Amino acid sequence: DKEPESEESHRETSLGLISRIRDISQLSGLLDNLLRVESREQIIATVEQGLKILFNEERCLLLLPDAKSGRLCAQASPHNRLIRETEGFSFTPENYPDSLPAKALQQGRLLHSFSDKPGKQTPQHLFDSQLLHLLECDGMVVVPLSCHGQHEGLLLIGLMKKSFRSLAGQAGALQLVAGHTGVALHLERSRRQQAQRITEERLQAANLVARKIGHEINNPLAIIRNYLHLLERKVT
Repeated sequence: DKEPESEESHRETSLGLISRIRDISQLSGLLDNLLRVESREQIIATVEQGLKILFNEERCLLLLPDAKSGRLCAQASPHNRLIRETEGFSFTPENYPDSLPAKALQQGRLLHSFSDKPGKQTPQHLFDSQLLHLLECDGMVVVPLSCHGQHEGLLLIGLMKKSFRSLAGQAGALQLVAGHTGVALHLERSRRQQAQRITEERLQAANLVARKIGHEINNPLAIIRNYLHLLERKVT
């Protein structure tokens, strides 16, 4: 009688190990892809795809800082179901200090809107309620994206109540994804700033060359004008 139970237990253990290996392989592939992509658009698409594969979650947004205004702007790939609803959406954390996204940035850690006590609802900030309406979900998880202590943005994941416990059990994997996303965004921003500096330096060099050429051209012209002026005086 014990042999069938032993076989069943061995089978369950094997299936569990296979599932674990698959999850680790998928996570490793996502982290590797994040460090290979070069543009912000590719980073966003990779994160969305990874969340769908690893956690089976599609309601997600990245809030990334605008270089000029400093506001956090909603970013989504063309395949994201929320792209139309979030177009033009942005906010300044300083204006909503008690909101969940602002608190996540201030504390530098993952926060969620779900109550720790069953049956008890956590009071929500008005801005958080607007985000939940936008995400069309019961609650959300907010994860800061950072690199070397510098904020690179926020990852928002909208969840239904039944999905929260499953995602909470994989918080470690989610933190790894967020950490690599922060690094990828930092590298992308650094490359963009470097390219901009190179462009500005080339423009400055081109302007300097143009001024030198103009000066070299003007010198002979000035000499010719002086000779013409002298000739004119002699003739007259």
